[in-house]
Amino acid sequence: MARIFLGIVLSFTILGCGPSEQGPTGPVVSKVVACDTAKRGLAELRQIPVSSIAFCEGALADNTQDGYDADGFYVLKLAGGEPCTGPCSNLMGWFTVDSLSGEVFAYDMANLEVGPPLQPAE
Repeated sequence: MARIFLGIVLSFTILGCGPSEQGPTGPVVSKVVACDTAKRGLAELRQIPVSSIAFCEGALADNTQDGYDADGFYVLKLAGGEPCTGPCSNLMGWFTVDSLSGEVFAYDMANLEVGPPLQPAE
């Protein structure tokens, strides 16, 4: 039985049908879903529990509604839950979530543009 299972796993891996890393989640229909998607993506990238990301906030600018901009991205700020005493910040970064694919990207706040996708360094 173990040989059959091993044969199936090897076949799937060779054919490219085996388990893969978590990719985009599909259409994102609200800021709440975008926040959950960004939290999962950042937690996976940094190998931390999702629970260590305390909150998510949408960027509310003139061209956004509920954190959603005209280009189809949710612009979000993620912050950690560690106590912050004195002059400090728990900001984990700015991110965007593509509303069509669910892919998470860094966000360049200085230039107000979508940055590279979140992915582990190779």
